Amino acid sequence: MKNRGFVTFTLDDVEFELVPSFENLDRLESVTNKPIYTIANQPKLSDAIKCILACAKPKYGNMPTWFNANGIFEKINAENKAVDACIALVNFCTGVLSSGSETDIKTVGADDSDAKK
Repeated sequence: MKNRGFVTFTLDDVEFELVPSFENLDRLESVTNKPIYTIANQPKLSDAIKCILACAKPKYGNMPTWFNANGIFEKINAENKAVDACIALVNFCTGVLSSGSETDIKTVGADDSDAKK
């Protein structure tokens, strides 16, 4: 079974989930001070870091001790994941923007066997 809508991003062996929801959309637009379509069309590493800080939660366990803007930046550079972070940001934005068509935002995270209600 596959979860619908979640975008995963691994950093320093910690798997983070970005859930496309209206709450996370509001957080992302607030921290970047940009509309989501601008973020999705022109992804920047700084926006990806802000998205991870505002919207990401570890899939398992607690937040790592390095979970701040500087720590995330250092981990991304050390692991050469700048492109991966921007791709995760674009996938997250795409998930939020397309929530009315393929993925209903109410069923994000539901298993494929769960029916939309």
